[in-house]
This record gives sequence, C-alpha cells and structure tokens, in this order.
Amino acid sequence: LPVDADSLAAASWIRATGWFYSPMESLPPLWLLPQLNLLLLQQGEVVQQSHIRIQRSLTHDTWQERWLDLPLSGQPFDEIRVYIWNADGNVPLYLDDLRVESFR
Repeated sequence: LPVDADSLAAASWIRATGWFYSPMESLPPLWLLPQLNLLLLQQGEVVQQSHIRIQRSLTHDTWQERWLDLPLSGQPFDEIRVYIWNADGNVPLYLDDLRVESFR
C-alpha cells in the first residue's frame, strides 16, 4: 500500500487486522507455520518489520480476529506491505477482511 505521510504524522503504531481460520487441530513444527508479516519500506528497502505465527493463537475450526502491531520508530517510509508467508509448509490458513490502520 502506498503511504500518505501527512495522514500518518500523528501515528505511533501501524496495525494489520484480519479474520483468520485454521481447519487443523494438530499443527506441524513452528517453523512450518504460516507467518503474518507487516513491513514498512522506504524506496523499496525494508526499514521496519514484524511478524507473528498466527495459528499459534487460533482455535481450529473457528473464525477469529487477530492483529499485528508495529510501533513506529520515526524512520520515514513510503510503503506498507502485509502478507502471509507459508514458508515451506503446507498448512492451510484462511484470511478475510484484512485492514491496515494507524493509531497513537
């Protein structure tokens, strides 16, 4: 997502929120679980990032809202990327209603 710097001038945090669903009751090793990633970039270079293995906090067979917060460091950024990375795993994870917001 391109960023309007003026609209983020008063922000202290960026949050990615979505509704997640996992049909799996037993999970594989941690390193094979999908990650929710939140990156801030300046001219294509990553200046801040955070991630979470979202399935660790989910109850299987239930849609649940989860979020990932990233405190702003003061470094300038012109792009926000939010994505799911499934590493080398084959664990199903469903995402709906993704939104990105800023707050103090």
